Amino acid sequence: MKSPQIEATLDAVSHRLFGRSCKDPICVTCGTDKIRPEHFRDNKSRREFKTSRMCQGCQDDVFGADDEEQKVDKKGDGHA
Repeated sequence: MKSPQIEATLDAVSHRLFGRSCKDPICVTCGTDKIRPEHFRDNKSRREFKTSRMCQGCQDDVFGADDEEQKVDKKGDGHA
């Protein structure tokens, strides 16, 4: 858990870098705002979103999916 001062600093940095709050459910990579918890493959991916603010599709692009069947259809489920 981060202190309120750290949270405020991170939010200010997010506003300057991305033009939006780091608390908004918006992917910083592709900009989709249709992110829901069920879009993530597992708890590890949900935790990664809390850290990186990347949707599952962008996480797959950056980190790679375990196999082709796990890759998210970025057009079909809210991942732009």
